[in-house]
Amino acid sequence: VLYGTRELEKSEVAFFLAPLRDEKLEEKDPGNGELFSENDRQKIKYHVKELRISTMVRQSKTDEAVATFGAFDVANVLDKLAEVHKEQCQFQQQLERVQEALEVRRKDPKSSDNAVAGTLMTMGLVYERLGRFDIALRTHEEALEMQKKIHGHDHVDVARTYGNMANVHEALGDFDKALELNQKVLDIFTATFGHDHVD
Repeated sequence: VLYGTRELEKSEVAFFLAPLRDEKLEEKDPGNGELFSENDRQKIKYHVKELRISTMVRQSKTDEAVATFGAFDVANVLDKLAEVHKEQCQFQQQLERVQEALEVRRKDPKSSDNAVAGTLMTMGLVYERLGRFDIALRTHEEALEMQKKIHGHDHVDVARTYGNMANVHEALGDFDKALELNQKVLDIFTATFGHDHVD
């Protein structure tokens, strides 16, 4: 099952199999049922599940994947697939995966608001890479409001979103607003970590 991955794109296969390439598994051949320990069996079982979810997602069966494996695992696989597309500079495909992950998390009553906010934050960055600055800004603002409700106004996640918004304003040529937001970032980081922290 582990090596039956012909339906998957090579880039996706490499991403999911990478965690199996440690020294212990290299000594044995899991494809022939040779396992170093019971821990290896769990690793293989987990990554096979990710491959199955990936296949279903690529076949536009995300809802079925959620019903079979649960929203948490499906959203995490979508995040990983989005990261693969990012590494290949396929930003439109990255956006589609992030949008799917957001939809899965929003539909799931067990999903945390923090996970939704984090996905919105990622989506804003993808819109920025695509040059869709107005949508990027709105997405970051939505993430910011959620983060303030979750963490308060002085949390580092709030500061990072301010920083993302500053980058968008700078790209739009609104340098005064970008400076204002970067000052908020500096204030929060200084209050949190002190004046001498590397960040």
